[in-house]
Amino acid sequence: MTIKMFVVVPALFLLGGCVGNSKSLAPTLSSSPETSISTPAVPQAEVGQMDPELLYSLLSAEIAGQRGAYVQALASYLDAAVSTRDPEIAERAVQIALFLRDSEKAATAVSIWIEGAPDDISARKAAIIVYLALGDQSSALVQIRQWFRMDKAPLREKVANLTKVLGKNPVEALKIMQNLSVSYGENAEFLYGYSLLALKANQPATALAKVIAALDLKPDWEAALTMKGRILSTDLTNEQAARELSEMAAAYPDNARIGFAHGEYLIKKEKYEAARDQFEKVLEADPVKYEAMFRLAGINLQLGDLDAAREFFLRLRVVPKWTSQAHMFLGRIESGLDNYKDALKWYDQVSDGPLVMEAGLNAFLALGKLGRFGEADTRIAALARRYPNQAVRFTLVRVELLTESTQYEKAMDVLNSALDKNPSQPQLLYSRSLVADRLGRLDILEADLSLLLEMDPENVNALNALGYTLVDKTQRLQEAEKYLEQALKLRPDDPVIIDSYGWLQFKLGNYDQAVVFLRRAFDEHPDPEIAAHLGEVLWASGRNKEAMNIWYKALLADPESEYLQGVKSRFPKAFID
Repeated sequence: MTIKMFVVVPALFLLGGCVGNSKSLAPTLSSSPETSISTPAVPQAEVGQMDPELLYSLLSAEIAGQRGAYVQALASYLDAAVSTRDPEIAERAVQIALFLRDSEKAATAVSIWIEGAPDDISARKAAIIVYLALGDQSSALVQIRQWFRMDKAPLREKVANLTKVLGKNPVEALKIMQNLSVSYGENAEFLYGYSLLALKANQPATALAKVIAALDLKPDWEAALTMKGRILSTDLTNEQAARELSEMAAAYPDNARIGFAHGEYLIKKEKYEAARDQFEKVLEADPVKYEAMFRLAGINLQLGDLDAAREFFLRLRVVPKWTSQAHMFLGRIESGLDNYKDALKWYDQVSDGPLVMEAGLNAFLALGKLGRFGEADTRIAALARRYPNQAVRFTLVRVELLTESTQYEKAMDVLNSALDKNPSQPQLLYSRSLVADRLGRLDILEADLSLLLEMDPENVNALNALGYTLVDKTQRLQEAEKYLEQALKLRPDDPVIIDSYGWLQFKLGNYDQAVVFLRRAFDEHPDPEIAAHLGEVLWASGRNKEAMNIWYKALLADPESEYLQGVKSRFPKAFID
């Protein structure tokens, strides 16, 4: 079966944050145990009172850090810490060592820090991170117990901070929590933190057991109830968990988070009507629960209620956090209805944030649908300048638009230009092979797919495309069989490949076997091309009524299909009223 030209344009996504200031030296632990970049500062000793060698060492460290030479900076700071036993210098060395993930040097520095500032809780937290990185749980436990004895804050605050310190390494964290259970296992806050870390470690059974134990101690604790609901919602196969989650949502109708967890579970189970009812209850409990509103918009899209979905997105567009996503989906709703002018207006309102590029691509496609190709080219060129790392994707989107409008020669020119700059790019090669097929350039198609298979012998799409083309356009059936058998071996349940193999059997004269494969493909994926193939094999086998039935049903579903129109022209007797 041929592979239709397509470009994967992901749904809404979040881009990662930018890297911190390149001139910053190293992480700071003053406010959080997690590493983050901070502005360097020479320790607070009076510069005039410093030993000249020490001053030179510290200034060298700072200059090295400003230049990004963090290894040199660490060496200078660590030497200074060892020679002076100064806790501030040692702290700085710990920060840089953690930034570089040099646990051995961090351990040397943190011991000096604790020695010089034994009451500094930040030093204890840093030591926990260092010892866990070294796999030294016993030393980490000593520091946790020391911290908890020194800190006068309520246990719940200490546990909350501990979960943050341990959260980067949740598997090791569970071993720590197991050891601490001897002392704190009867405390609800501790059990809640244990549950949270277990969930992070992807151990939902442990997480559930610990949060249930917490609720035994504090039955109406809302945070623990919410955690329990969240855990129950992750298990899609446990009917008992599903019943319990449903019962919790009914028992605590004012707890929006439990209701939200139940709604999420129902979405995962594809129970969209029930999910809609649940999220509507969440909105009643918390009318400004915008996450629930967003879910409701999506559920209504899934259910085909575009008016309801549009209404929710219109409400969300005035909420700053959700404005861009709302505009994007409003544009997609209109695009789906072929209202491309209205869609373009919505896409153009996505002016900042991570969805700008996605909106620009959708606007480009909308302009193409409107026949405004000059404007579309201007848009895509501007996007390419703004996002140079996305050049391949922009090329593929341009080619998609050109092929949809049957501008195959121009699509080939665009791909040739892109491949001149990047001659071995797999997506571009595959795309050009498809355009070559449209232009009847089997030489280009075969060359590009063969190159793809040289680079990746298990490229299933290339195996299928080359095999099918040889079946459909040449007499090289034995060669085609080799490619299609390999594709089928790699992806035995793919209806597209099953269709290609069935078409091969037809060309080989194995009609009965061809029907078996093609019917299986059609049952899995009632595509017009598969319908055309199956009907043709049935007709050739003398099963005319079956063939006509397949073709008529396919035409009702997709009357404009080029494959079915081809069938009508080749088998006019089948379509006489």
